Order: sequence, then structure tokens, then C-alpha cells
Amino acid sequence: EHPGGWFDVHDGTPLEGGRRHRVAAPLGRLPLFARAGALIATSGPEGSVVFLMAGSPDRATGSVYLDDGASPDWQGPQGLLTLEAGVREGRLWHRVVSGTAAGVPVSVRQI
Repeated sequence: EHPGGWFDVHDGTPLEGGRRHRVAAPLGRLPLFARAGALIATSGPEGSVVFLMAGSPDRATGSVYLDDGASPDWQGPQGLLTLEAGVREGRLWHRVVSGTAAGVPVSVRQI
């Protein structure tokens, strides 16, 4: 069980934690759920990084390795990007905690 429950990543539908749920699973749509307060890195348009934030936590933290596909630099300090995000007074905020986006657009979308 997890306080705050879970959220459907596709449409943001909240689900109570600690119990079973029957959900639709049509072809082409993987049933995917995020724990309340999770911050999940995904790839966005044109090489950007989009962090999905589940629910409305005060603060959540997530990390992503930015791999250039050609060098071992992803293991260095510039390759790991750590982000904090949350909701304060009804507004979504985010900031880079460590690493750099090195020209990669970063955004946060609430689910």
C-alpha cells in the first residue's frame, strides 16, 4: 500500500493503493501506473526529456542518464541529470538539482 495511491500514466486517473483494480487494456495501450509522488523521465519531441509527475506532491525527485550514443560520458557528472519538481500553491515548479541538460530541453508534465 502506498499513501496517495497510483495514477494511470495515460490519462491521470487516480487508483486507490492496497487493492486490486480491473482496468481496460486495449491493444496498443500498455496498462501503466505511477506511484503517487513519482517523477519518471521519458523521451519527448525532438530529443527533449519530459518528466511525468504523478499526483500533486510538494516535492518529488527523479534522475535520467543523458546518453549521447557515442561516448562513455553518460557515466560522468554531466551525464546524470537529477530534477526536483512539485506543486506549490497550485502551481507546478521544477529545478535541476545536479548535472546539466547540456542543451537538452527539459520539462515536467503532471499526470
